[in-house]
Amino acid sequence: MSTEKRELMCVLTESEWKERAKDHARFSQRKEQLQDQNKQQAAEMKERISGCSAQIKKLRRAVLKGAEPREVECEWRADFHSRQRHLTRLDTNEVIQSVTMTLDELQGSLSLTPDEAEQQS
Repeated sequence: MSTEKRELMCVLTESEWKERAKDHARFSQRKEQLQDQNKQQAAEMKERISGCSAQIKKLRRAVLKGAEPREVECEWRADFHSRQRHLTRLDTNEVIQSVTMTLDELQGSLSLTPDEAEQQS
């Protein structure tokens, strides 16, 4: 006659049942901790990837256009003859915006001496 071993259901003793219950609780808690860590790491990775994507987009625009946005010193200059104020880039003297002067701005020129008014225009 031959013998063999098989895995079959066996009733747990009370101490075995308590041990399995403790193990179950411990592994359940550990699983939750690992899932929380995984979520945190996934969020961090997503943020890092998003940062790279933003840099890639910015660099792509600069390469394609051959230009990029930069902080440039500008100055508002009054032109009383045209009744306009012009925002002028100080690095290139290019006018980038013009607006009609208000009445207060125009009347402010009346308080200037003739030499000052000439310098303003």
